[in-house]
Amino acid sequence: MVTSLYADREGSLWVGTYDRGVYRIHGTAVDHFDRTNGLSGDYVNDLTEDREGNLWVVTTQGVDRFADTAMTSISVTEGLCSTEASSVLASRDGSIWTGGDGALTRLRDERVTCFRTGHELPGSQVTSLFEDHTGRLWVGVDQGLWTFQSDRFLPVTRPDRRPIGLVTGIAEDTDGRIWIAAAGPPRMLMHVEGLNVREDVATPPPRRVASDPTGGLWLGLLNGDLAHVRGTRTDLHTFEHPDGALMYQLLPDADGSVIAATSFGLIGWQDGRALSLTQRNGLPCEQVYAIAFDRRGDLWMYMSCALGVVTHAGVQAWKQNPTAPVAVRTFDALDGVRPSQASFDGSARSRDGRLWFANSYALQVLDPERIERNRILPPVHIEQVVANRTTYPIEGAVHLPPLTRDVEIDYVGLSFVAPPKIRFRYRLDGHDDTWQEPGTRRQAFYTDLRPGTYRFRVMASNNDGIWNEQGASLEIVVAPVWYQTRAFLVASVVVGLLIVWAAYHLRMRQVARALNARFDERLQERTRMARDLHDTLLQTVQGSKMVADDALDWPDDAQTLRRALQQISAWMGRAGEESRATVNALRMSTTQRNDLADAFRRALDDSQRQGVVIDASLNVAGDAKDMHPVVRDEIYRIGYEAIRNAYTHSRGSRLNVSLNYGRNLTLRVADDGVGMDSVMAERGKDGHFGLRGMRERAARIGATLSLTSGPDTGTTITVSVPGRVIFRKASTSWLERLRSMLSPTDGALH
Repeated sequence: MVTSLYADREGSLWVGTYDRGVYRIHGTAVDHFDRTNGLSGDYVNDLTEDREGNLWVVTTQGVDRFADTAMTSISVTEGLCSTEASSVLASRDGSIWTGGDGALTRLRDERVTCFRTGHELPGSQVTSLFEDHTGRLWVGVDQGLWTFQSDRFLPVTRPDRRPIGLVTGIAEDTDGRIWIAAAGPPRMLMHVEGLNVREDVATPPPRRVASDPTGGLWLGLLNGDLAHVRGTRTDLHTFEHPDGALMYQLLPDADGSVIAATSFGLIGWQDGRALSLTQRNGLPCEQVYAIAFDRRGDLWMYMSCALGVVTHAGVQAWKQNPTAPVAVRTFDALDGVRPSQASFDGSARSRDGRLWFANSYALQVLDPERIERNRILPPVHIEQVVANRTTYPIEGAVHLPPLTRDVEIDYVGLSFVAPPKIRFRYRLDGHDDTWQEPGTRRQAFYTDLRPGTYRFRVMASNNDGIWNEQGASLEIVVAPVWYQTRAFLVASVVVGLLIVWAAYHLRMRQVARALNARFDERLQERTRMARDLHDTLLQTVQGSKMVADDALDWPDDAQTLRRALQQISAWMGRAGEESRATVNALRMSTTQRNDLADAFRRALDDSQRQGVVIDASLNVAGDAKDMHPVVRDEIYRIGYEAIRNAYTHSRGSRLNVSLNYGRNLTLRVADDGVGMDSVMAERGKDGHFGLRGMRERAARIGATLSLTSGPDTGTTITVSVPGRVIFRKASTSWLERLRSMLSPTDGALH
């Protein structure tokens, strides 16, 4: 009972039945498919065809797809006489011959003729097949060679009647002579005339033999190398190959070159140059079982992984540059290819242009001129977005939450001809600079998307490499957290600029204060120098001028002039000593040495040289400590000024200087001279700046200065500096040591 009918685009009628599967009627040919040959069920519910030409059959047990494949297989099921196909030959009359175990099969005009062991075939195992220029068929059978003429097998014999050996190759040279490669033992090249072996030729052990159209023979050697024989000369051409390499087939060309299929790729020889095509420059795999040229000059390669084809232009480019990459179009199991190694002649081209390949258990055939490319663009669909293990449906733009880390985008290309061959390209605008090439992978992964708006685009190609460049697209929005927003960024920039501005102005103020402090210190030092000069040198010079002016009023009184000059000389000497003392007070700093006691000892010695006799003593309590050089220098100058005043103004007989290193630093200078009243002790002597300068120095370094004096009771000056101001602590950490190294030692004290 018929359940459904469908007429496909090629004019075939498909008939679904109740219990017998499906029938296809094309012209006068009828094909039948049921459960015995792969249909899911015998009850057919419906038939339909998609836009790519796939015919879908719905049965009670499932859904089946029928599609044309590039390659068709012919086995025992289709009428092959042997379960083995170890060699194939296409003859001039249109016959296809294939040999195997127990039979020789001839296919001609859709008819099959079998020559079986024990009947027509003179042996069991058919080996090599060859047709000479007269149309005579040469057949290797077991350990011998036969010709097939007038439907009879005639043997080829050796003069001594010994077996020829397993025939692995047969060829005819340009002079019409037949040559065979025999496995022996020993393996050798033999020359045949008529039905007799005339001579054995000494060559390297051959496995395959082929005629050179320009003269001579090409040999495929047992170890995988090539040899060329012409007359008595044999040229050996070696190649790099692994141990155990095999030579499968030779394919000479009209220009005298040769190409060989081997277990380590494609090799060849042309114009004295070696040729090699491996996975390094284009082959999908390196075991090439058989090769054949089609009528367009394209090279077909029957490999362990696929059937590959290189265009005629590609072959010529490879011959010119054997290391250049070669584009290889491949057909695999989805196209009906079932590659396997044939023991002998693995390929042939029939006169109708079809290519035949033996794969040891079946014949496979394809018509290169009738292979149509699939030009239907595959639709592309984005299925879903998975972010942080949460699935987001595709409904307009996809909005992802803040701090999204792992993003997966799933997409698919819709083609049923060969789904595993669909290839993809994708790009995420705003993130990817170029198109990504994931091959057949149907997911895109991202782990570092920053907040923003992106557009994901994906395109796909069908099984024949035709790209749907329009593809599909999707907008993806990744939300920011508060610190990733534009407002926060702008605020951060503004705050950063304000901090820089504030730091700049703070630094400028610090620099200004430092400069002002240095300028104030220089001004104070100038003021002190002016006071010192006023108290000493200028007063002496002014007094000397008055004496000179008085002496000039008595130019005739030699005695008066003499006394005046003596007075001026004494005062000028005193002025020199006072000037030297002032300069020494400026030059003598304690910055080069840490010992204040030694500095004050030098000050006492210098004051003794002024001619004033005072019994001076210096007492030191405690161990000297490391001191800040600026504070130390100020203490020295205060003490020096006190010592000099005692020698100059006290008129005493004793002077005691004591220096106490304790928690604080204390300096005490005491004399037993005439002393001074309270007003002078507070304000100092009019026109003199010594006491005022000492108080100013003490105030600048944070010290306390006290003066105790009275008439005829002497004067005591005490200066106390806090230890945290003058004493330096040892740096115990790298941060403190770094701060100590970077802190200024010659600037103003802050």
